[in-house]
Amino acid sequence: MPGKKNTSMGKISAFVWVVLLLLPVKIFAQDSMNLQQCIAYTWENNIQLARTGLDAQQRQNVLLQSKANILPSLNANASHNYNFGRTVDPSTNQFVNQQSRNNGLSISTNLLLFNGLQMLNQVRQAKWNQEAGLHNLQKAKDDAALTVANQYLQILLLTERQKQLSNQLKTSQESRIRTKSRFDAGAVANVKLLESEAQLAADELLLIDLENQLTRAYLNLKQFMNYDIGKALKIQSVNFNGPLIEYTETELNRVFTDRLQQLPAVQSARSSRESALYALKAQQGNTSPKIYANASLQSFYSSLAQSFSGATPDGFQQIGFTADSMQVFAPRYNYSTQSVSFIEQVNNNFGQSLGFTLSIPVFNGLQNKYAIQNAKISLQNAQLGLTEAEIQARNDVYTAFEGMRLAQRKFKAAEIRLTAQQALFQQSELSFNAGAMSFYDFNAVRNNFSNAQSEVLQAKYEYIFQTKVFEFYMGIAVSF
Repeated sequence: MPGKKNTSMGKISAFVWVVLLLLPVKIFAQDSMNLQQCIAYTWENNIQLARTGLDAQQRQNVLLQSKANILPSLNANASHNYNFGRTVDPSTNQFVNQQSRNNGLSISTNLLLFNGLQMLNQVRQAKWNQEAGLHNLQKAKDDAALTVANQYLQILLLTERQKQLSNQLKTSQESRIRTKSRFDAGAVANVKLLESEAQLAADELLLIDLENQLTRAYLNLKQFMNYDIGKALKIQSVNFNGPLIEYTETELNRVFTDRLQQLPAVQSARSSRESALYALKAQQGNTSPKIYANASLQSFYSSLAQSFSGATPDGFQQIGFTADSMQVFAPRYNYSTQSVSFIEQVNNNFGQSLGFTLSIPVFNGLQNKYAIQNAKISLQNAQLGLTEAEIQARNDVYTAFEGMRLAQRKFKAAEIRLTAQQALFQQSELSFNAGAMSFYDFNAVRNNFSNAQSEVLQAKYEYIFQTKVFEFYMGIAVSF
């Protein structure tokens, strides 16, 4: 019995250990995503992008509906009526005073033959409007990609800075341990120990503040991606240690000549201008005559309809008098009738019609006049929108190029400063360890070196981002 108990306890302990080993994996499991995956996730889940996509779908439906409006209409009708009291028998067009049932069947079609090309221009208007919607969607996706790239780079920057501050904190911890040993041995005064402890606390505070910034950067990225806030996310690191690409004014001029008109914002404005042009033409079509063709098939049934099946003689009856007042008689017959079936009446009463209608607008309260004037104003406004989009695109390209060049100069200057600060820090560290430099002087040099490291990182990632923005205008997809 004791052996069985130990065996059972062993199985339970093994199960518990398996659960404990697997549980952290589930709790701390997190997705690792690169930039392209983050961008793809954003395109799929960002709310604003989804709204822009729905707008593009609505414009597509408007285009399909405008094409369908050209097709002829076709309608089928069926009626079933009961009549009580005095009514007209449709089979004889005679008034009767009895209960009856009537059925009507018809199929009709209507086709617009000409209306001043209004419907054709409406199709063209909807087509260009749909093109504008697609360009708007592409611009929104491009802007989202740049936003994700910027936030991605911010996280990479803070992660590298975190490594620097962690190394700095480790150095301060080692310095504090050495100072404590020397203090315990009576080699240094208590003030040296307090200085090392103060520096250690300051470095810990810097690292905590940096970690808070990194947490907020991840939250900002998650919110923009519409990623589950409660779910862990880890972006993949990128190696930027190689030489960075440098672009010259040759590439800038190439963007102005080859790429400017292809930017989504410019294409959207151009499509909107074309849409407004055909909207004007469609409105002008309202002033022209309209020609319609119509055709129909119809039949009916009446419960009052009767057919004569025969007649039998039944003597004579007086029908009048002659000029000399003599009576006039005629044979009298009894007629036999029967109801006409539904199918027979439908066949007998079957009729067709074909016609044409000409409609000429003469006066409608000047609605067409002012509608055309408003359409002209909309066209002028769309033309201004195109001009504004082209100017804005040119300014954006030039701003991106200048921002890239300024970031490049800033990065190179920061590297030169870092080299000088690093050399000064190394000499000062030797002097401080030898007791030839005060703690406050050494701490000032150390902080300047740390700031120089931070400035290089910031300048480096700013240069990378500005380069990606300019590459976007060159037609290069955002990627690291």
